[in-house]
Amino acid sequence: MFENDYHGSKDFNYLVKTTIQYNNPKLFSLALTYMSRPGTYYNEITGSTFDNQTSFYEPMFSNNLYSFQYGNYNRFDISLSKYIRMRNKALLTFISLNNIFNTKNESNTLYNSSYSKKDFDYFQFRTVYFGFVWQLNY
Repeated sequence: MFENDYHGSKDFNYLVKTTIQYNNPKLFSLALTYMSRPGTYYNEITGSTFDNQTSFYEPMFSNNLYSFQYGNYNRFDISLSKYIRMRNKALLTFISLNNIFNTKNESNTLYNSSYSKKDFDYFQFRTVYFGFVWQLNY
């Protein structure tokens, strides 16, 4: 690397998104999706100084741009759907479970007011959604 090169925030060495699907029109459609990538690079706050004029702490950032990285992003999703035809109508029912294993995928860094403690904000945790679509054909 050159002396002035640095990782960008979205500098990923790989991105994997794959889906395995089973489809039987007489029964149902089932899909399992997996997504993985390295964590996003970010600028770390290494300390702070107190500003007497504003009564707030000013953060001090690392001199090395994008030298810190969140943990790897991994997510499994599953979806199930059924299409039911009835004369001039149809019903599509579905259910989806996202982030099956409730993986804590880091999205942002959170600091306290003095920047002495940090924690993480996370992407979406496990969610379930379901529903149906009623189709009328005239």
